[in-house]
Amino acid sequence: MSNSGSRNRRARQSRLRRRCPTLMKDEVTVCNALIEPSFTRCITHSREHGVLTRQYKEYAELASSLESQVLTSMSSATQSSELIRQKLVVAAQFITALSSEIKGREAHSKRFFGDNDAGHIARIVNQKNKLVRATTIQEDLKSMLRGLQQGSIRQEREHERDYRAPASRGSSSHQGPSHSVSSVSPRRDVLTVDGVIRLHSDLETTNGYTPHSHFIPEPSQSLKPPTIRTPLLPVTNADITTQHAGYGRGYSTIRTTRRHQQINIPINYCTHNSGIKSWFGSRARAIGVVLCTLMVVVSLYYLLKA
Repeated sequence: MSNSGSRNRRARQSRLRRRCPTLMKDEVTVCNALIEPSFTRCITHSREHGVLTRQYKEYAELASSLESQVLTSMSSATQSSELIRQKLVVAAQFITALSSEIKGREAHSKRFFGDNDAGHIARIVNQKNKLVRATTIQEDLKSMLRGLQQGSIRQEREHERDYRAPASRGSSSHQGPSHSVSSVSPRRDVLTVDGVIRLHSDLETTNGYTPHSHFIPEPSQSLKPPTIRTPLLPVTNADITTQHAGYGRGYSTIRTTRRHQQINIPINYCTHNSGIKSWFGSRARAIGVVLCTLMVVVSLYYLLKA
């Protein structure tokens, strides 16, 4: 009898004990675990309640410490990209802490209080308004940073363009005259058959003498010029070979061959000075020969007389 009475008493006490009203993590299923007389929730959810409360309060403290740095005027950072980057870092930390606090409070309020805690609801609304302001400030800071970066890129391009402009103007101002190369350097001239024919006609009109005109060699150049082979650029089906043939007394001949066509043109490639030197040299040799002959004749005369 005593055993059955104790069992009935425990059954009546168990029916009188409350059950845990906390929602599970899916926020739909109710726990319904038996609650100890001195607790308002089961042991598991009592511990979880304390952990979640500490977490969102830590995020709330972090957000409060960063709020004054983010939700203020940005005039001090408008002219410095480094300050804008620092504000962006602080804004990202503030937004992360604020979002974590809001999520923790919403989950805590719904699971443990059934959205009936007016203090939690008011705090969540206030923090959401701050989150909107912080997000707007973050976007404004990003736009300002992009504007400064684009401005610096434009300035660099303008400096580079200004740096290159004087160099290009200087190079264009120092360009040489656009005259023909054949009147300056015979080694770089490209001869064609038409050009040689025109040169031949010009030489015939000037009796074979071209002062300071075509193919004037350098003073150190030998009297017999080397063979010059130049490509025929305007004519594709021709093989032109140009060389200086013959030498002596400052005259030479350009021999140009195109297939079976040959043109011999006499050219005086000496300057006035070289012609004068050649004239004096030939006279000096003649005088030397005459003097030697006279000396020999005089010597023979005295030998025979003795």
